[in-house]
Amino acid sequence: MLLVESRGLISQSPASTIPRVELTAAPHLRFTGDVDSNSPAIWQRVAGLNQLLVLTSMAGIPRLATGPQLDRLSVALPIVLNPWPGEGVWMEAIVEDVDGTLYGYYHNEQSASVCPGSGKVIPRIGAVRSTDHGLTWTSLGGILEAPPGSHDCETNDMYFVGGEGDFSVQLDPDSRDLYIFFSQYNRRSQGVGIASLPWADRDDPAGKV
Repeated sequence: MLLVESRGLISQSPASTIPRVELTAAPHLRFTGDVDSNSPAIWQRVAGLNQLLVLTSMAGIPRLATGPQLDRLSVALPIVLNPWPGEGVWMEAIVEDVDGTLYGYYHNEQSASVCPGSGKVIPRIGAVRSTDHGLTWTSLGGILEAPPGSHDCETNDMYFVGGEGDFSVQLDPDSRDLYIFFSQYNRRSQGVGIASLPWADRDDPAGKV
């Protein structure tokens, strides 16, 4: 019970209601694009209508689907990214700027030529920008990459011999820094790493993380 004193009078608030939670069955929803990574989504105003933009990535190709709600998305079509950073790209995160510009952050896998015959890769993280609601993207270059010599050709990892990727991002409430929470596959520093990029450097991020 809460006692509130006002103008010399003491009044008693009504008893608080106990929160109640109920689980109910819901239909299964499926993206229109196949997925093997994060699937960042964001609402934007497109041609006067609120549209949900969903980026799905599969086998190194990001695709965009849009629609008025999650269960009414268009067919997911490959995005245009220029220049392509090489080999497989997975769009892991997007952040909207105050003017509607989208900044995307991708996981990029490069063949592990330092480990001939392994068939494995070394991931890195890069940045892109879109001004047309995610249809086309301009590459802003790589922003996070493992140091040379940090790989391990004898690793038991099925996919990676080193590198950094498989991540999420979060812009701080004051829009000063973008935080990157990423997986490290380096020989001596495996686990989850945290990096930051000054948001003021979002259009020229190379070397700023």
